[in-house]
Amino acid sequence: MAALGLAVIMFGAAPISVLGTALAVGAAPPEKAGAAAATGQTAYDLGLALGIAVTGSVAVAVYRTGIPADAPAAAHESLGAALSLTDERLIAQAREAFTTALHSASALSAAFALVTAVVVLALLRGVPRT
Repeated sequence: MAALGLAVIMFGAAPISVLGTALAVGAAPPEKAGAAAATGQTAYDLGLALGIAVTGSVAVAVYRTGIPADAPAAAHESLGAALSLTDERLIAQAREAFTTALHSASALSAAFALVTAVVVLALLRGVPRT
């Protein structure tokens, strides 16, 4: 199931990466095309890493706020650790906190994607069609 999800994500991300690199290489003088392609790839990699770091940090922060302060330390670390405990009430809270964390990270990602799309559309208005 994870492979299917990753395939769907890459189906949407790969054309954007190719288009961005094509725009950068096409706008650069021929002698600088290699540097433009490398810069585009570096920007893609950096954006991917930062996106994972930011959404992961948000998800962890939201998850931890959903766990009671008096819960064992393991419950604050991960859902897997919380599920290994015997307190059914705490397990239910951990599951709810995890779901809320995923929803929060997803909403943040969707909002960022929407803002990025608007900015890109605004910036590309003056770029001639290739």
